[in-house]
Amino acid sequence: MTLILSNDDVKAALNVRECLDVMEESYREQAASRAVNRPTCHSYLPHSLPNSTYSFKSVDGGVGKLGVLALRVTSDIVQEQQVHQTVRLEKLPLAGKGMFVGLVQLFSAATGELLAIMPDGFIQQTRVGVTSALGMKVMARKKSEVLGLIGSGGQARSHYRYMTAVMPECSGMPGRYGRILSRAGRQPRGKSPDLPFLSSPLFTELHLQF
Repeated sequence: MTLILSNDDVKAALNVRECLDVMEESYREQAASRAVNRPTCHSYLPHSLPNSTYSFKSVDGGVGKLGVLALRVTSDIVQEQQVHQTVRLEKLPLAGKGMFVGLVQLFSAATGELLAIMPDGFIQQTRVGVTSALGMKVMARKKSEVLGLIGSGGQARSHYRYMTAVMPECSGMPGRYGRILSRAGRQPRGKSPDLPFLSSPLFTELHLQF
């Protein structure tokens, strides 16, 4: 039976240490040609809104040892917008009541059946955060104590969660330093369970116009 999961279900099922271990193992499997990771593919159609395009994106990957393959798809309306004297591509939340569309489908490599369908919101933030943390694990100086983040949204929270798991010295907790760069007006200073150093007196916050 196919499981239909919510972001809350996904969040409850994921463990920081397990995510890091499984992703690291998967990269080793890929290096040995026992896993596959297809590059992202984009398809575009014109849209009726000004300066807008319909974008369909898909990417998939699987690990033979784990017996699964996952397919991620997003269905977006993107629009060129003038922001601070530059052009940005912004996704428009036009699905349902102000929603975006992104789904992950998990398949069994043994039987071919569809095991689960879930929104891509939390799990894709986890994927990116874990990947960055594994890169930091092998590339950062071992005695590093300052963690810098560009942005303060969901991706930043995921990066903080997994990067500090591999290098606790960069947690930004009392006695440590944290620095974050974010868009002006996007993230007020204050306490956050995901970015605890926001409330630290040693925290440096820079709001940039970008």
